Amino acid sequence: MEREEEAPAATDDSEASVAPVKDAAAARPQPLGTRPVELGQNLLANGKWDMARARFEAALAEDNRDIDALVGMAASNLGSGNAVRAVEYLERIRPVPPARPDVYAWQAYAAEQQGFKGRVAPLLRKALEGNWAPESPKPWEAVLVRALASDIELAQKSVKNRKRAPGRESAGAGSSSP
Repeated sequence: MEREEEAPAATDDSEASVAPVKDAAAARPQPLGTRPVELGQNLLANGKWDMARARFEAALAEDNRDIDALVGMAASNLGSGNAVRAVEYLERIRPVPPARPDVYAWQAYAAEQQGFKGRVAPLLRKALEGNWAPESPKPWEAVLVRALASDIELAQKSVKNRKRAPGRESAGAGSSSP
């Protein structure tokens, strides 16, 4: 005859002992490619906008200022044709960090989708001046580069024409040259 064992009643002590284990698991770095942002970026690269959006939402739940997740949310909304919502996410990135010139490129794409053609070129120039490299885009940027290809080409020519040749720096005020 089997004896039924009673499960111990949950107490605050037993719940408290589980909490550190959960916290430790959450704090442990996840293997590369399994973080919500990385999963979302992979889904973006494959045009799976809604699935990607869910991953970026998860990342933003952990850190609502995660720039990669904000850009990912903007990209997934742009992919779904919701430029207004994309702009809301891009506007949360203020100021745009110097290390993230791609944000300007996404802003240009959103402006183009909204029909604000006059804003596209200046934003692309900012991205290019910040060393954004559309000739070697990240996989999730491919759709942006294709959509803005002719605008990017014009902006690249404009930026190239603005740069001075080596050895031809501006003399500036107070120069000893005549």
